[in-house]
Amino acid sequence: MAHKFPKGGPCARFKTAVARRKCNKRVSAKITHLIEVEGKPQKQAVAMALSMERAGRLGPRGEYRPVGASKGTPKGTPKGSRVARAQSGACPEVAKSQAVRVADVLLLGPATIAAGLAPRKLPWWARVGFVVYGVGTVWYNGKNWLATREAARDARGRARRTW
Repeated sequence: MAHKFPKGGPCARFKTAVARRKCNKRVSAKITHLIEVEGKPQKQAVAMALSMERAGRLGPRGEYRPVGASKGTPKGTPKGSRVARAQSGACPEVAKSQAVRVADVLLLGPATIAAGLAPRKLPWWARVGFVVYGVGTVWYNGKNWLATREAARDARGRARRTW
């Protein structure tokens, strides 16, 4: 049973008629499957199929592709979409900030602590400030680095370690 979609329906984002027809066939096949095989009501089946199509989770024949089922992002998925970021493990912003956090923990924090402990002609309050700033930098960035790493590990489906 082929489903008719209104003009500008779920597949209007595709530029070519061939791509729109393929999209409509995917969505239509998924709606049919949800109604006939899984016994979903029609409105719910339509909503589910359209949601899966928007998220890029429908295969070429309308089958559901769970996150991580394919190496690359599904065709038609914008590069900056949530699906693309979820499949890559971490978005570039997080990866960049992770590198900055590691540099803060390994370089900036210890250098600031060493500057505060060095015997120089600095006022006592400046030396205490350097040490407090260095310890705070190491603690804050180290804590966030570990939390982000655990969140990325959980997002990829690995078991969480309990120490």
